[in-house]
Amino acid sequence: MRKTRRAIVRKSNEVWRGCHFYKQAMIFTGLLSSEQVSFILRHSRAAPPDDIIAYTDYESVAVRLKPYAENAAEDAFFDFSFSYGENLFGNLEQGYEIVYMSYACHCAVWDYISLHRRNHFEHLDGVILYLNYCRKHHITVNRLFRKCRYRGEDLLHLRKERKPWR
Repeated sequence: MRKTRRAIVRKSNEVWRGCHFYKQAMIFTGLLSSEQVSFILRHSRAAPPDDIIAYTDYESVAVRLKPYAENAAEDAFFDFSFSYGENLFGNLEQGYEIVYMSYACHCAVWDYISLHRRNHFEHLDGVILYLNYCRKHHITVNRLFRKCRYRGEDLLHLRKERKPWR
C-alpha cells in the first residue's frame, strides 16, 4: 500500500529528529539550521513502496535519510558529495518523484539552476521534470518571494526550451 504524502513527511521528520546528528546539535547548541527535512523523493516505480530518500541541511552539509529503513535514525549519513544536479535532478531522471520540498529548498534549487544554466546540465531532463513539478504545484517566483523573500529570476519559462540554456 502506498503511503500518503503527509505520512511520508511526518515519518521523515520523525526520523530526522531521532537522528544522532539532530540530537547532538540540540545538546551542544540548542540550534539547528533545519528542524525539518528539506526535500523528500519517492521512487515512482519501486518494487517496495518504501524506496524513499529524504535530505536535510545540517551545518551546511546534506544528511541523507532513508525514513523507512529498518534502523533509519542510525543509518543517516552525511552526504559530502551532495549536489542538486546528482541528488535531485539525477534521481528525478531515475524515476523518483518529489513528495515534499520546503520553500527554502525551492529557493536554493532555483538559485542553483540560475547559477548553472549557462553551463551544460548533465541532468537536463531532471531539471525539466523539476520545473514541470513547480508549474504543476504553483511554485512560482511570486510565491517564493511571498514565502521566503526570493529575489531571483523566474525560471518556469525554461521548461519549454529542452536544450542547454544560453
